[in-house]
Amino acid sequence: MIIVSLLIYIVLSLIIYISIYGRLNIPKFIQVFFITTFGLNVFIYLFLDIFKIIDKAPVFLILQIFICGMFALLIRWRWSLTLNDYWIRLRFSFAGFKWFDVTLLVFLGLILSCFLFVGFTTPPNNMDSLDPTGITRIFYWMQQGTMEFGKPNGISSIFDPLYFHIQGVWLYSLGRSEYLFFLVQWFSLVVSTATVFRISRSLGFSTISSLLSSMVGLSLPVVLMQTYSFQGDLTVAVLVLVCISFMMDWIQSKNKLDLIFAGFALFFALGTKKAAFLAIPVFFVWIVFWLISRLKNKRLIPWGIGSTMVILVSVFILVGHSVIRQGGTIAGVQIIFDKTLSEGGVIEKYKYNAPRFLYQLIGLDGLPRILQNSLIQVKAKYFQKTLVPSSLDLEKKVFLQPGFDQVEEFNYREPLILSEESAWFGPIGVLLIPAAILSSLFSKQRNRRIYGVFSFTLFLSFFIMVIIQRPGWDPYQGRYFILPVLPMVPLVSMLIPSKRIWRAIMITFFLPICLFLSFNTYFANNSRPVITAGTIWGFQYQYILNLPENNKYELYIKNKLITSTDQIATAALDRPTIYQSSYWEQVYYSGYRMLQNIQFVDSLVPDGVTLYIDFPSSAFDYGLFGKNKDRELIRVNNASQVSSGYYLTKTDIEVNCSSDADLLGDNGLYKIYMIN
Repeated sequence: MIIVSLLIYIVLSLIIYISIYGRLNIPKFIQVFFITTFGLNVFIYLFLDIFKIIDKAPVFLILQIFICGMFALLIRWRWSLTLNDYWIRLRFSFAGFKWFDVTLLVFLGLILSCFLFVGFTTPPNNMDSLDPTGITRIFYWMQQGTMEFGKPNGISSIFDPLYFHIQGVWLYSLGRSEYLFFLVQWFSLVVSTATVFRISRSLGFSTISSLLSSMVGLSLPVVLMQTYSFQGDLTVAVLVLVCISFMMDWIQSKNKLDLIFAGFALFFALGTKKAAFLAIPVFFVWIVFWLISRLKNKRLIPWGIGSTMVILVSVFILVGHSVIRQGGTIAGVQIIFDKTLSEGGVIEKYKYNAPRFLYQLIGLDGLPRILQNSLIQVKAKYFQKTLVPSSLDLEKKVFLQPGFDQVEEFNYREPLILSEESAWFGPIGVLLIPAAILSSLFSKQRNRRIYGVFSFTLFLSFFIMVIIQRPGWDPYQGRYFILPVLPMVPLVSMLIPSKRIWRAIMITFFLPICLFLSFNTYFANNSRPVITAGTIWGFQYQYILNLPENNKYELYIKNKLITSTDQIATAALDRPTIYQSSYWEQVYYSGYRMLQNIQFVDSLVPDGVTLYIDFPSSAFDYGLFGKNKDRELIRVNNASQVSSGYYLTKTDIEVNCSSDADLLGDNGLYKIYMIN
């Protein structure tokens, strides 16, 4: 059914695009399809939730056909086109692309295809994604037929982001496969690539420069790794990016439908993740300044700007003061998650955490581990001696996350982990993006200068608010910065020279680096690695050790290859690859402590039965639904609430129930009963 549903959305998106915009432009069509699919899924499932039937796939499909059909008829009535008109506008030509443009497109497609393959052939295994705020929440929804599980009470429920999860409900309800969940973030990566290209083209850059900007976007490890997660950080960032793209289209074309799409993109972003709210102040300020700049009486512009600045600063101070005094809440809604923060403590917190985040932004992510080990020492030494005052000890245990453990303390020389939570932006992010922003500020073209100021303002505002809003520093916050960093990526085109010889030198230097970072992230990450130390040792044993030694040259080359592979393998991840692991080993690849518990439960509890549990929700719940996700989980307070069935509890809990309870097994942490 998911294929039928997908085809319906594609047809509707084509009708919308061709009727409104004319000749097919694939990057913009991808944006229209993304917003159309995202929005209609939200609308339909919120409607089905009223009747508590979100698990009824046939009902969704019937409703989808009806709504899409009505939209199609409405569009046909407003923009009447013949079949021949549709056919002419559907034609897409590569005539404007040169051979190197096509080569770059092939590279982009190859990177996306590689991540698609791994994502499509391995189950979700990110611990944050598997917990009750992620995919596990969807399984509870499907079981209950309603989106009540995990919903906050009171006014906070209004700001509970559901839209991202709804896309997961659509994929699983109609596709009945957990392997489809990753498509939400993966397609967000596709939309990100297309949107970076479109924004770059809107700023007047050439096709080749715009494609190279898209390539840079696909070489940022934190962006790539988010494909494997269900945390929504990439999706919310892409929705904001699409909003910016449509706003730029509207400024150039004055097509009101571009403005409508931009509004929908921002609205969906706000319903996807709360991080989108941190972008609102910058959007609001720029809209106000744009309105002021449209004043016909130019003498009023300085007064308008001055008044606006005074009002904004006053509101910021008054609201900030009120929020901090009330423990970070407004009307019961948690705005700042650091409840211990005081007005004086904001400056002190910023003094410690701003340099910590900057240190992580100077990234080495995506480089081979053997190279990282030496570069981390150089980076730490330079940062400590040059960029941080000697009186400021960033390794001091202050302004960290509540309940932090040793691996969550700030350490200059902490080894990097290339995973969804820990990845940052890598060397390309720090080498090209700041230089691109700086170049844009001195551009001769006004639109590039304005966009440069806007994107830098968005980043700076977001950076400050994340430091204030988060309860403390930890190494897992790189994904939050995808939202303000992605809008800066199109400006990388500023660095591509117009002269052919200099452009060739630039491309020859940076393109291999981008490709290497992308594929090294793909092959050697910590979450779903395709190559590990064992793979390298096996390659050495099978091929290198069998090389001939007939003369001193062959012997020299063989010894060098053995030494090199020894060094690379020693530094590589010393674990089985994702494809050498069993199903449960794949699911709990990054949460190995849960593996023995889920294997214990799975050996005693059959598929398709009801399982009663009485402990707090966690990523463990995901496995309890079973390999085929056909168990029913019912949460109880104690065994007395279980009339009959399988009952799972902690080992240290004493079980008292009126019915007969047979102990099936106890692994020291959990025990399973069969209650009759």
